[in-house]
Amino acid sequence: MSDESTSHDAIRTAALSDRLWRAADLDVPADAMSRMCREGVLERVIPGVYLGADHDRGPLTEAAAWTLKHPHAVVCLLTAAVVHDLTDAFAGGTWLFVPKGTSPPRSRVVPVHTIQTLPDLVDPERDDINDIVTIEVHDVPVRMTG
Repeated sequence: MSDESTSHDAIRTAALSDRLWRAADLDVPADAMSRMCREGVLERVIPGVYLGADHDRGPLTEAAAWTLKHPHAVVCLLTAAVVHDLTDAFAGGTWLFVPKGTSPPRSRVVPVHTIQTLPDLVDPERDDINDIVTIEVHDVPVRMTG
């Protein structure tokens, strides 16, 4: 069995699960993920993060994908307001707080809006004080303003 078919088998098996995947999570080359996306096995959520094509995307799927790549990010502002049913406005991408001094998420193809804030305001140790809740989305713990 070739390395390519082994990679594709691993990806097909992973795609059955309702979780987000990166090539590194499956120990497969990134181009194998792209190929399986073109074949309809996976859907790209954001660059480098995929979901099995047979699984539904929820309102926090993109936020979960960004969190997978940037674990210190906190979903906020318009994205959080939409999830909490405070508005029916279109979020226009994912809104995230990130600690000042860290590299913010960026994409040329998926809208993401980041606000760098004081690290204390997004420190996981202070989530109760800062009214940040954690919600499991596609097996990713997503932190979001309450």
